[in-house]
Amino acid sequence: MRLGLATLALCLGLALPLRVGAQTPAPPQTDGLRVLLTRLERLLQTNDRDAFPEMLSTTAVTGDQALQATDDLFSYDSTRAVLVERDRQPLMSAPPGDGYRVITEILIETTARARVMTARFDVRRPPGGDANSWRIVDVERLTLVQ
Repeated sequence: MRLGLATLALCLGLALPLRVGAQTPAPPQTDGLRVLLTRLERLLQTNDRDAFPEMLSTTAVTGDQALQATDDLFSYDSTRAVLVERDRQPLMSAPPGDGYRVITEILIETTARARVMTARFDVRRPPGGDANSWRIVDVERLTLVQ
């Protein structure tokens, strides 16, 4: 009984900041990074694993890393997904404004369970690229609670 209550408290404690974070004003949609994250959230909501590789830089994230990222992010039976940006720092390997390291929290619900994941995305756009040209150049799952 105590273990069940502790697990419930942990899940509620992790999910609560997602709601609080979701209430903060969103960056303008002209922000290319925001456009990329919104697109990723839509793919997670619709379980569109096949469209995810289009978001990856084909020169940076390939093979096993791309497959692992897809498996980490997507659940075949999700009923709801929410992605919240928690932190954004300039990517040192990119010109100013053309790359960021982003920490996100992702909540995915299924009919039987839910999971909360913290993930790091390194994202870049080509020099002079528009809001739709941003791509994921590195991704890492930092934590996962299911």
